[in-house]
Amino acid sequence: MPMLAHTPRHGPAPDPDSLIRIATVTAGEIRRLVDACISRGDQFLIVLLSETGLRIREALGLRHESLRLRAREVRVVPRESDVNAARVQ
Repeated sequence: MPMLAHTPRHGPAPDPDSLIRIATVTAGEIRRLVDACISRGDQFLIVLLSETGLRIREALGLRHESLRLRAREVRVVPRESDVNAARVQ
């Protein structure tokens, strides 16, 4: 079964009691989240998630060498262990 089979666009209407909800965040909402962040690291994380579509565990598992900002590239590399226990699967 496809991952989004429960959504109206990809299959039958979802069960109203379903725990899965899909929400989109507008550019204005992202801006307000970034503005509400106290640290630059938190701001970077919000923008990174928004711009790349990474999952939070993938983003937390990144290392400096994973980012090639000038080339606009992010490499997500599965690792056996990670300090943040944020293993990519």
